[in-house]
Amino acid sequence: MKFNIQCMKCLTEGIKDENKVQELTDERVYHLTCDAGHETVIIVEHHVYELLFEMGIYALTDGYAREAVANFAAAIERFHEFSINVFAAKSLKSTSYMEDFPKSWKELSKQSERQLGAYIMMYLTTFKKNPELIPQKKIEFRNDVIHKGKFPTLNEATKYANLTFEYIKNKLVEMKKELDDEVTYVHDKNLRDYIIKHSGNGKHIVHWAELMTFRSTRPVEEIEQKTFEESMNQLKQYRSFYN
Repeated sequence: MKFNIQCMKCLTEGIKDENKVQELTDERVYHLTCDAGHETVIIVEHHVYELLFEMGIYALTDGYAREAVANFAAAIERFHEFSINVFAAKSLKSTSYMEDFPKSWKELSKQSERQLGAYIMMYLTTFKKNPELIPQKKIEFRNDVIHKGKFPTLNEATKYANLTFEYIKNKLVEMKKELDDEVTYVHDKNLRDYIIKHSGNGKHIVHWAELMTFRSTRPVEEIEQKTFEESMNQLKQYRSFYN
């Protein structure tokens, strides 16, 4: 997927500069030199689960049901990862979170079953109750699509998309009401890690955000009011990414 970025320094100084096309990458960090010579580091602020959910909406809108289900399923898994980070940030001091947590996560990063187990137990210790998870029938549907080559109908994919939306939305609202500072802290990790590692290198650093369904730093009231239908209609009017 591709998207357009622009030199913010040119924009603030009233200098006309063409948009630069970039391809979405895992790092989500882009080095831009505009026509005026401004050197900028663009850091896409969206977490992976936010991007994957949006890719699912794109696929669903374009009629690619199987690809949509795969993206929504991945969004759920990466939302669990995001949540585990938030729970860890709450229970650990910032230094321990930055130094020790990555080592522990490495042991879980390649096994989704372990990640789900970690999510369940950390949710339990944080909220003092068991999390309400995706229904087993929907898990089986997801597995049939991803692992058995099932071709879902557009209606089946839409129902799974709606379920994914409500699942992430409700869990995110719950976290923000209790752990809003930690949600913001984890959400800004990509920016913080870059600054710590590179000290900016004298370049202009921009935290870049697109108009998307989920954005963890939105006010909780705004997230609560969002609907799946609104997300679908929003995409028909404006697309942040394209092929």
